[in-house]
Amino acid sequence: MTAIGNDTVLADSYTLLYGILTDQITDTNSSARAGSDFIFSAWPNRGDDQDSKNRKKWVDYPIVVLTTDITAGKNFTLKAGMRDWEVGVLIDVFNKSQKDTDMMMDEIDKTLQNNQLALAGSGLKNFFMESMSTSDFTDRSDALVHQKTLSFRYEYRSLNG
Repeated sequence: MTAIGNDTVLADSYTLLYGILTDQITDTNSSARAGSDFIFSAWPNRGDDQDSKNRKKWVDYPIVVLTTDITAGKNFTLKAGMRDWEVGVLIDVFNKSQKDTDMMMDEIDKTLQNNQLALAGSGLKNFFMESMSTSDFTDRSDALVHQKTLSFRYEYRSLNG
């Protein structure tokens, strides 16, 4: 795994987590669908959703949205260039089946737990789950969609500026 750069903490954290998830998470609806086909950094643009012919196939579920953010950071003055960061991560899972949504979130959690040593070697340490929430909504194709959101953070400490 690639080490996280001091000047690219956010981008490198996202790339690292995205790589782990796309390699190890499977689509609950189609095992032939690669992780990069349903894991995104934002809700995917599926074209003109107003086209009535395509409305029912507007979205292929599941969809996983992964975002990273710096939630806190401070510079230490004891050693020049030493910085501590908290990297916040949100993972949203959207699916038509509540059971499949739960199964995928369990798989994501297990994958992150199983990769703690590798993530620590890249600079992300001290995994801490902050919250998990659930909601339902109707999408533009009138399908009932179940959403589960996992919020967690890692600590990152750089040793050289």
